[in-house]
Amino acid sequence: MKASEFPQHHVWFNSAPLSMQRDLRGKLVLIDFWTYCCINCLHVLPDLEFLEQKFAGENAIVFMGCHSAKFVNEKGAEKVRDAILKYEIKHPVINDDKMLVWRSFERHSWPGLVVLSPNNVPILILSGEGHRQVLDLFLSVAYDFYYERLDHACTINWQPEERKANEIKVQRERKMISESREERAAREQYLRYPGKLICVEKQAGLARNLIIVSDTANNRVVIINEETMEFEE
Repeated sequence: MKASEFPQHHVWFNSAPLSMQRDLRGKLVLIDFWTYCCINCLHVLPDLEFLEQKFAGENAIVFMGCHSAKFVNEKGAEKVRDAILKYEIKHPVINDDKMLVWRSFERHSWPGLVVLSPNNVPILILSGEGHRQVLDLFLSVAYDFYYERLDHACTINWQPEERKANEIKVQRERKMISESREERAAREQYLRYPGKLICVEKQAGLARNLIIVSDTANNRVVIINEETMEFEE
């Protein structure tokens, strides 16, 4: 089985649309088949980050994601983009909302990992999570084995979603130069992808009720005064 060309008219994140022949031929390509409502898929992300950092700067090894939604409500491009920002995914991702890439690789479950040779032929197929060591060893050996046949040039037009989000944020801030003190405080207290919260009732040594929120994308824990709804220092 040889990998087919990616379908056209699909949304890509973190890069311009990739082509098997133009961008990925001559590369070792690891494709992560995932969906953002699958906890097992999320467990794979730290493994990919580890591998991306280990092979950083080596253009012959490409990591990419294929978001193939399990449920209809997961297909929307904006929701996928939010998940990419929330989980700080840096590699290119295609929104496979019609499951075309999924079917072309004969996938049947989430998560799935496929490694392609420089000729775009699958040479390793894994299902499930917990394969960090296997992938680390396999990519290292494959890199040495295919070294002379690899294209070591950068062929990806990177367009990081995080940079786009920051540019939008700057544009919004420029429009808010005349904002009031209350408006500025509200903006500075903006939560990005809040995860869990707990409520703590007043008790001995605590004079007020508190709401504690994990503000995921801002990498912080926020403490809120329940009565005033203001952030605690």
